[in-house]
Amino acid sequence: MGSLVEAPGGGWVAHWTDRDGMPNEETVRTEAQAVGRIVRRAAAPTTFHGLRHAYISALVAEGVDPSAVASAAGHASAAFTLSRYTHRTAGAADRLRAAGNQVAPNMGQEDLG
Repeated sequence: MGSLVEAPGGGWVAHWTDRDGMPNEETVRTEAQAVGRIVRRAAAPTTFHGLRHAYISALVAEGVDPSAVASAAGHASAAFTLSRYTHRTAGAADRLRAAGNQVAPNMGQEDLG
């Protein structure tokens, strides 16, 4: 959708691509203003709830503890956060397989006798 960075002389620079595919940038005083520019002017504008959903999903996808994410989001439990605000991300199956192989590379091959 867009990005923002702190401006060297103060303020924030918002970067986005508009509906015509043209790159844009604008320097504003506050981080909130920069986010607002991106949300209102990007090719795929969204709502605050859409941003919240994307942010929470990204935190969980990056491996942030679901309990911490739930607390920050004001949810009563991590179970609620995981069931309502996350979705399967690209590469999830590959990461699951890799984690399983790392945790139990020889599972089922040990001699129990």
